[in-house]
Amino acid sequence: MGSTHATAEKQEEKTRGVKVVKPGVAAPKGFVLVPKKRFDQLLEDLHDLAVIAERRDEGLVSWEDVKKRLKKDGLL
Repeated sequence: MGSTHATAEKQEEKTRGVKVVKPGVAAPKGFVLVPKKRFDQLLEDLHDLAVIAERRDEGLVSWEDVKKRLKKDGLL
């Protein structure tokens, strides 16, 4: 019986912070209601920040090199 309870707690932990509510329904205590469009924007921002963090040690590329690559690839 203990493992079922532990499994339910793990599942709840995975979904904590995200709960769908119908319009006009108050947010449960400890939650903040955010419109879906704004939520999607925040997820995109979070992804962008993760990519930036992953690439922070990469070297810089000059604008001239970028233009050369684009011309070589037929995109400019």
